Amino acid sequence: MPLLLRDARPGGSGADVVILVVAATDGVMPQTREAIAHARAARVPIIVALNKIDRPDANIDYVKHQLADAGLVSDEWEGNTLIVPVFSQVEKRFGRPA
Repeated sequence: MPLLLRDARPGGSGADVVILVVAATDGVMPQTREAIAHARAARVPIIVALNKIDRPDANIDYVKHQLADAGLVSDEWEGNTLIVPVFSQVEKRFGRPA
C-alpha cells in the first residue's frame, strides 16, 4: 500500500505535504493522476518536482499544461502549485562531475 494511503487512514499520522515527481519527458501519466487524487483526498498541499528538464526530449510547457488540466496550476501562471525544475544529471545541478 502506498505510504500516502496508509497514512491518510483514520488513526494514521498523515502527511504534511506531497512531493509529486513528474518527468518532463513523460508528462502526466495515469499513476500521476492517481497520486494527485490521493493527495487531494488527504487534503495536503502538493509540490511538483519537474524532473529531467535537461533532457533534449523534455517538453516543460506541455507538462505544465497537463498539470494545469489536472488541477495543478503553476504559481508562475497565477495558480497555487509550486513547480520546481529538477535536472536529471548531477553535473548539471552542481556544475561539476559526480
